[in-house]
Amino acid sequence: MLIFVYGTLKRNFGNNVLLQRGQFVDMDVIDGYKLIYAGGYEGSFPFAIQNEGTGIRGEVFDISGDYLDATLNRLDQLEGHPDWYIRTEAKTRQQRDVEFYLMPMIPDRIKECTFIENENCFEWNRG
Repeated sequence: MLIFVYGTLKRNFGNNVLLQRGQFVDMDVIDGYKLIYAGGYEGSFPFAIQNEGTGIRGEVFDISGDYLDATLNRLDQLEGHPDWYIRTEAKTRQQRDVEFYLMPMIPDRIKECTFIENENCFEWNRG
């Protein structure tokens, strides 16, 4: 199974330890979403929300194997699935079938993460 991550689960960020048994595959983009900062505060963690016409750039990890269930349980717990973030299926620009976490409700205050013009997508990096 492939999981797409775009926030604190990316390599070199604190929660990536939850993917330590997985294998990094590549950077990729999921279209139809944008990234916003939690609570509208730059530097906080991101939410993926639906937004036609743009995408989000993140990292793809292969978490297949005998550790799949344990990894998904840890990720679901971190993301508050299904009560806060919702794990959902998507296809990336490179035609990979992945699952990722999105926010079903749009928060009151919105500040967008970095927009990458030439790729028509958003990316989060802690400032």
